[in-house]
Amino acid sequence: MRCKRYNSRIAVGIHVNSVKEVKQLRSQLRSVQASNNVDVQCQLASQAHDLLMEITALRAKIGEMREMSLTQERDVRERFREEYEDLIQNLFNTCFQLKTKLDEFRNDLYDDVFERVRETRREAVESMKAFEREIWFSRRIR
Repeated sequence: MRCKRYNSRIAVGIHVNSVKEVKQLRSQLRSVQASNNVDVQCQLASQAHDLLMEITALRAKIGEMREMSLTQERDVRERFREEYEDLIQNLFNTCFQLKTKLDEFRNDLYDDVFERVRETRREAVESMKAFEREIWFSRRIR
């Protein structure tokens, strides 16, 4: 009997040790899980921070690109305006030159027409005088 009791005490001792071991293992497991959770959360926080930094850098790059685009657009508009002004100035100068030439042509044409009218008038007057002389001489001869 003594053996049985001893064995039962040993079994109870082993059982108590096993229960303690299980509790200790569970405690270690919880500690490891908590440590792993902290590590995972730290890694997630680090990745989130890296992503936020990348997003911030991309936003800054977008801002720079927008500014560069606006600057380029402003430069293109300025060049276009300058070229347009040059074209308008050339057009104005060409129109002015054409108007001047047209005025000269008009004046020359007026002078030519006036001269021809004067010549025609003179010739008509001479013809009328010659005709009158003929009539006068023909009346005298009769």
